[in-house]
Amino acid sequence: MKKSVLVLVFFFSTVLFTPLFGQLVFKTAFESGLFQVQNADADLINRLSAQLLYRHRFDRFYINLSGKLNPEFLGTAGRSNTFKLKSDFTVGQQKKRYSWQGRLMNRRYFYHLQSNGNLSFEVTMLHFNLFFFKRKGSSTQLQFFYINRQLNRSPQSALNAAQFRAGKWLSFNRYKRFNISIGLERFGIQSESVFNQRESNEGWRLSPEIAVSFQKRSVLRFSLRFVLQADHRSNRQNREWLVQLIYGKLFARRWSFFVYINYRRVEKPSAEVPLELTYSAIDNENWLYAKLGFDLNRQNEFFLKAGYLKDTFPGRGQYFSNRQLLLGWQWKMVKKSSQ
Repeated sequence: MKKSVLVLVFFFSTVLFTPLFGQLVFKTAFESGLFQVQNADADLINRLSAQLLYRHRFDRFYINLSGKLNPEFLGTAGRSNTFKLKSDFTVGQQKKRYSWQGRLMNRRYFYHLQSNGNLSFEVTMLHFNLFFFKRKGSSTQLQFFYINRQLNRSPQSALNAAQFRAGKWLSFNRYKRFNISIGLERFGIQSESVFNQRESNEGWRLSPEIAVSFQKRSVLRFSLRFVLQADHRSNRQNREWLVQLIYGKLFARRWSFFVYINYRRVEKPSAEVPLELTYSAIDNENWLYAKLGFDLNRQNEFFLKAGYLKDTFPGRGQYFSNRQLLLGWQWKMVKKSSQ
């Protein structure tokens, strides 16, 4: 928790005292409604989100800083709760024939759930992105990721992974884009039990992906990724599928309707591999929900959300799933400084 506090202190100090001019964006949202787990009665859920974003651009160079808090309280008495803290630092430059971007991210997750006990873990990710523009409507993308995840429970475990990804973007016109890419990832997992017994596992992951994007009167983004994994502990290759979809449409001037899908299907891990040494993705949430929104003005939005969420806990083989129906409000403030 101390690391997270230091990250927030650094972020807010930078935003408040930096001599640079830029744009400051503050967003806050509150959602309240009902959730229901399998074979149980519906209960109350309250969720709060607060985000502070600082942007600065000069010439073709830009800097972004952001911090986000997401507490969630489940049950009438708030007996179960989750807390997520996220911070981001992005720097990049855009040129005529190429662009680059570097990004450092930190995530802290805390779970206190009656059915699954307590769990906390931290994720740090370094991402470097490079685009080459060879001709109009075509670009080549190269990406490098380094990921570290620390699981703070007994047995403790740490995931270290490095991934290289190469892809090609094709733009058919201003509204339609197509992408095909392939990634190669090397990972290692180390665990330590209460009795200081240390174990490890390592392996490779190969992941081709296709993605399409359409944006005109409506928005449609779809991607499909297939992952093939081999590690030293398992006697077989594991397969994984990831489907992501966003569809949205604006109508009647102030109304909007969006559908969000994030579905990951993972084959059951080999029984010979301990759970704490089994690879699990950083983004391990499955969700499907629809959102109907009404813009009261440029700063305020009221919305209704309904959907399904399944959150799988790394290194445990356990998950928390529920159906949700929520009413919410979002407020956004944008403040610009002039040079």
